[in-house]
Amino acid sequence: MKSIEEDTEMDFQDLRNLLRKKDSYALFLLASKSYISDNYVYGSLHRNTFEKLFAMLVNLLVSVKNEDDQWIWTYNQDYFGAARLNQLIYWANHYSDYKWDEVEGRFVNQKESVAKKPAEVDLLTAMHSEDDSVAIKAFVKMTHYDTSKDDDAPILDFKDEMNDALPIFQDRFLQVLSRYTAYCSQNKLSLELRGRTKFWFDQLAKGDLPFKQRYQLENEVIDRARVDEISALEYWFLVSEENWDLTFSAGRIIDKFYSFHWNEIIHDTAQLKHYLKKAALFDRLGIIGNCNKYMKKFQFIDDRARANLSLIGSTAKDRDLANNVTIARKGVKIIYEPITRKIWDANRDTLVTDLSKQYKKFVKKPHEDYENPLHELTALINYSQIADFISLVRKEKRFDEVYDFLEGDFGIPVDVEDSIQVEEFLVLYKKLSHENLCRHYLHHLGINYKKPDGSLDYQAIYEMLEFDIVDALSGGGGGHRETGVYLLIKLLEFKFKTTLGFPKKLCNGEGIYGCSSDDRAREWINYLLTKKLAKPFTGMPLSISPLGR
Repeated sequence: MKSIEEDTEMDFQDLRNLLRKKDSYALFLLASKSYISDNYVYGSLHRNTFEKLFAMLVNLLVSVKNEDDQWIWTYNQDYFGAARLNQLIYWANHYSDYKWDEVEGRFVNQKESVAKKPAEVDLLTAMHSEDDSVAIKAFVKMTHYDTSKDDDAPILDFKDEMNDALPIFQDRFLQVLSRYTAYCSQNKLSLELRGRTKFWFDQLAKGDLPFKQRYQLENEVIDRARVDEISALEYWFLVSEENWDLTFSAGRIIDKFYSFHWNEIIHDTAQLKHYLKKAALFDRLGIIGNCNKYMKKFQFIDDRARANLSLIGSTAKDRDLANNVTIARKGVKIIYEPITRKIWDANRDTLVTDLSKQYKKFVKKPHEDYENPLHELTALINYSQIADFISLVRKEKRFDEVYDFLEGDFGIPVDVEDSIQVEEFLVLYKKLSHENLCRHYLHHLGINYKKPDGSLDYQAIYEMLEFDIVDALSGGGGGHRETGVYLLIKLLEFKFKTTLGFPKKLCNGEGIYGCSSDDRAREWINYLLTKKLAKPFTGMPLSISPLGR
């Protein structure tokens, strides 16, 4: 109780007194305090805390109707307050139905049994299964649960710690995806994966899919998918939020697909309406990623799109559509701040003098201290010292984990847990120039960066610099995927004999810092466009991945 008081800055002494008496009026009082805490930004944490307290007191979530006349059982995403008001009404009418049960240690409904909706209870139970496929199937069924035909609100067991394969915020995802499936059903948008969409999804969901095949498959989806196929992919991508390889593939696919199909969407009233609704729903997932940036695509709208927005706005009874029409009409202007800091502690040019001597200093330290000092040393070496450092490290077989500096500090995509890949890298490193090593790995990744005559394809490079530093569609731990991007930048540096003021090395990570190619990519995009080596994208929005980082 103390934590919720601190959380909400409310006085709960009256609630304490009722609970000491085991008076069920406390449930109505708690619902009233939840309703009072009505500011969404400030109150979202509070509502989550209120739900936990209800779970402790009654071990139930009571489903109520929201502003769209749909049944929901979590209120921390209740923007308009209808669900919390209905929750308050429920407890005002039913608190007296609950009596304290000494055996259960909670309030128990004397008139209504939770067993009255066994199908939903069974699904919630299945979502706790240790079998990932069982839990996901149950979750998917729950997102398709249609309560609109029921006269009574279902009362469902509240449980936490569901299967880890489910989205991290199961309650939010369940609420949002339930609304999404209902919207798609009403608008005849299929969410079924079949034929090529099933093939694409199944392949991208594989954790062991090599990057080259993953990247080529992403490009195939972007190039060949139809607008009427994307809604199903979005649904299944979000259901699979915890599959990191998949959610980053999804982030790139959705971002680039919508940019390259933008005019097709904004010039079709129905497709534009669907996009606006998705933008509103996915933003409510309450998770980082491109899912909450859909409205940032409105960097470009023409007169035809404005007319469609006006038509949607004039007929919209849906608040989500009305609100997003207003935002879309204003448009979004992307302004990148000038890059003022190109050299800093975690990214600077360095050289270790007498590497062997310095290494010996580090290995004299106790074994448990090896990792940090060696990472500190990797942060100081430059490209010419990589083989010498690895030669020293390999004498101590315990230090394989420090090889991650190859990709983290130099952008070289080597799986450091694969000894064969490390051996292959060393052979190539000693055989090839730095420039040709970059070319080799770009070819290995399946990244097409050159013209048939072998010269650099600046237009293709510009496109990859724009769209290949990827945020996940949802989640992703706050990181991003930029495989191959730094190698492209190195080729430009070699070609034009400049680093544009950046260090020659991507990062001095020390096993702590993670550096991004974001700023370098933005500067090289400006360079290519200014020198007229590439043509800017016109009539379509740029990538939303870098926005909000």
